[in-house]
Amino acid sequence: MLLEIRDDKIEKEAVWDVGGESPMEIARRLVSLDVKKLICGGIQSDYKEWLIRKGIEVVDNQKGLVKDIVQRVLKVNLKRGGVSHGKES
Repeated sequence: MLLEIRDDKIEKEAVWDVGGESPMEIARRLVSLDVKKLICGGIQSDYKEWLIRKGIEVVDNQKGLVKDIVQRVLKVNLKRGGVSHGKES
């Protein structure tokens, strides 16, 4: 799922099927889409480190319903005093 978040609220969302592609192709696509944060269940360390070097925050090892996880991550962001801008996947 690809979300556009402004002021810590979901403005737009779309289901995005990335299946069948290599992990590096998926990582490159996330960078080309200007994704700011990746929330995922799991990711290989090489790809996580590559995405971080490209400026994408990676929140991995998440389990549960997508909307619940996103709300939890947004609450953590608010507690830290941050405001989310841009696309999150």
